[in-house]
Order: sequence, then C-alpha cells, then structure tokens
Amino acid sequence: MANATFSIYSDFSEAAGTRKIIGWSTWKAWSLGLLLSVIGYASIAAAPMTEGEVKAKYQQCSDGYYSGPRPGKTHYTKDEYLWVVSAEFASRYCMPPEFIDKNLKGAEAVAFHFLQEGAEQCGFGGDKENCSRRIAPGFEIYYKKVLKLPVISETKYSAPAMYMFPLSRHLLGNNLPYEQIRSDMGHPWRNERPGSQNKFKPSSFGLVGVKGDRVVWPVMPLREFMYIEELLPDYNFVSLEGNIGGFTNPRMEKLGVKKFVLVLRKPDLPGSDGRLLSEFAHVIELPEWFTDKVRTADKLNAAEWQHLIQRTLPAEKTK
Repeated sequence: MANATFSIYSDFSEAAGTRKIIGWSTWKAWSLGLLLSVIGYASIAAAPMTEGEVKAKYQQCSDGYYSGPRPGKTHYTKDEYLWVVSAEFASRYCMPPEFIDKNLKGAEAVAFHFLQEGAEQCGFGGDKENCSRRIAPGFEIYYKKVLKLPVISETKYSAPAMYMFPLSRHLLGNNLPYEQIRSDMGHPWRNERPGSQNKFKPSSFGLVGVKGDRVVWPVMPLREFMYIEELLPDYNFVSLEGNIGGFTNPRMEKLGVKKFVLVLRKPDLPGSDGRLLSEFAHVIELPEWFTDKVRTADKLNAAEWQHLIQRTLPAEKTK
C-alpha cells in the first residue's frame, strides 16, 4: 500500500521546528491507500480512455454513475470511502462490481469513512503548538424510501451535529446555561429551526457484535450526523458518527466476535447488550470483509490516539 504512512495523527514542520498533532494530509493519504486496496486497482493501471469511451463503459446506468477511479479513467473523484452496495444499487449507479455483496442486508449501500470534527483545538499539554482535531468513524447509509423506520419528527432534512461542520461559529463561545441550548430540553430556538430536529431518537443507532441472533457486545453508539429524505431517487440517506476505539476492548477480543451489524433500537428499548436481533426496529447486516477493514482502521486510530496523549501530556500527568 504505497500511500500508507500509519502516522495518522502527526505531521512534522521542519521549518517551524514544531510538531502539529493530527496532520489531515497524512491521515488522508493512509485512508485513501486503505480504500484503494479494497477497489483493487488504480486508474493509471489501464490504458487511458477517451471521454466517449468512459461514458460508454461507465456512465450508462439508469439513474447515474460512480465518478470515482476506474480502469482507464484519467479524470475522477477521489474516493475516500469503504463501500458495500446491493446489486440493485450498483446497477442504477454503475458502481464497481467489487463493491457488490449479497451479504449486505437491510440497506442498499453503506459507505464508511472517518470524519473530522469541525474545529481544531490547540494548547494540549501546555504547548500552544500542540493541536488536535477529533476524528470519528462515520457510516453513511442509503436505504429504500419505502422502508418504514421509527422516527421522532417529520423533517425531510436534518443536520443536528453542527459541531462536525467546519464553521466560523466554532470560534464563538456560549455563556448561556447548558439546559437552554440543548435541543432535547425544549429550547425553541433549536427545536423550531429547519434542519435542527433529529429524525431519529438520539443514540438509538449503534454498531454491535453478534453471535448467532443475539448481541454479545455493543461496539459503539452512533449519533445522527445528517438525514436527507430521497437524497437519491427512491433512497433516503442517514449519516451516523461515533467514537474511535470501540473495537479495542480486550473483553470483546476474548469473545471472538466475527460478525458486526448496525442496529436501530425501538424508541422504548433501552440498551442493546444481550438482546435478540429480532427485538430491534431495524438491523443492517454487513459482510465480514467490510467490518474487518473497519475494525482494523478503528484499532489503528485508537492506538495513535493513545500515542498522541502520551506525547502531548506533561510527564507528571502520564505517570
């Protein structure tokens, strides 16, 4: 993997003589290398095609086409996602056949990547040059509009996780009491704005490890990052984000869990651990090769985060 650096969180500036924490370009190079290994080829591997040849071969599907790298394409959109899609979705959008897996159930497409929180924070360990930006595992899900899931609002568009967007708003602090700005505590300014309402009950999504038909380990809760009704014709879209390190618990390792699924709990169902899959409002089954790559990437991020803490905090705080 030529693009891999395995130094996701750090970048050196020789001119400044300082160390910047979480270099985006370094992490981006590693993630792109990982995902290109999934695709299994690079565009430069085949003889260049003309625009007409590209259109004839890759852009003749009914609803659209995949603009990422394909053999022979000179111009393409960089793909930093790990994809798994249904055969139907692939046929409508000319997705690479390598993305198709019949073991994907409960959704038409799932794209995994890492999200960066909207603002970078500096001054860790008392050093103003030590800067960090939270990285979160993200799942983007396309599912058929006819699928009826339990929702808590009729909104057609939701982007409640504003802290994940790169906005100047992050430079403006808030002196209001916490209970006045939380949307789930009745603050009208938050609840009445279009796009501010959650589509689904908060914290009702999760990634869990299962054996047979029962949850044996809750890997991570997932928060609603964005919802768009019919982002594509006939397909609703929901983006979820969680926290890194969910796969690193040694107790889960001892359980030998191999299968991981995305779940949506019923509104009145507390917790996931030990529950039958039939108890959930919806389950998205993921192929093992897909979750193996998610698991590897999460562990690597978590390990680098621990190294970051050890490098950044003063020695007396790490003893």
